Amino acid sequence: MAIFLYEVDALLSQKELQNINAALAFNSVDQLTLAHFSHLQHRFDFLETEEYRSWLRYEGADYLHNPRLLINAPLSALCGLIAYIINHTNKSTDSIRCHPDFAELLSNRLKAFICH
Repeated sequence: MAIFLYEVDALLSQKELQNINAALAFNSVDQLTLAHFSHLQHRFDFLETEEYRSWLRYEGADYLHNPRLLINAPLSALCGLIAYIINHTNKSTDSIRCHPDFAELLSNRLKAFICH
């Protein structure tokens, strides 16, 4: 697994997870933008690394297309996916290609970390 996923700065706090989960309740994945989370921009510096792009290409994309994997996903993987979603929608007008159940299952998994 990619080393960046184990960096403390890549993990989000309870409050940040709650805010993201609330935004998911009212917006589609494609509507989440950095405007919702501008205070988190400094946390996503790892997006520019080759290691992150490689993780997204070989492992992270699996979550987008098979959201059942989210059921047991570690918090670090969720943070990597959230960073991708926010960064992608901020830089591109193309929609994110993901499974129709992705947002719901992402929200459910976030709730598991928020509650504990």
